[in-house]
Amino acid sequence: MRFRITRTARLGPALALGAVLSAGGASAQGPGAGPCQADAERLCKGVAPGGGALARCLKEHESELSKECSDQITKRGQDIRKRMGTIEEACQADIAKHCAGIEHGQGRVARCLKDHEAELTPDCRAAFDARGR
Repeated sequence: MRFRITRTARLGPALALGAVLSAGGASAQGPGAGPCQADAERLCKGVAPGGGALARCLKEHESELSKECSDQITKRGQDIRKRMGTIEEACQADIAKHCAGIEHGQGRVARCLKDHEAELTPDCRAAFDARGR
């Protein structure tokens, strides 16, 4: 039986958008700068960041995003899906053992794994710890 940590196929772009906005594209322009900053300022005036509101706004304006922002979101989404697949593969036994009754989605299984961090197999712990890199 395969377990899913999150619905990455559907959430990947939204997670990526959040990552792009929060990381600011890691540019030398400072925090908040990056390929989606101008799009957020242009398309989402008055939307306060936090709770995914800005990501939802940009998702609503997906067809109006600049190529740079759209490309960055796509790349981040691919990176996130790859990392989540690595965790899912490395943690199958741990998920079955520690988190079998946990409803999947919204990071619940990831939180369960975090709660059982001391009990995780070395491979799972390594994959789980590497998720933010």
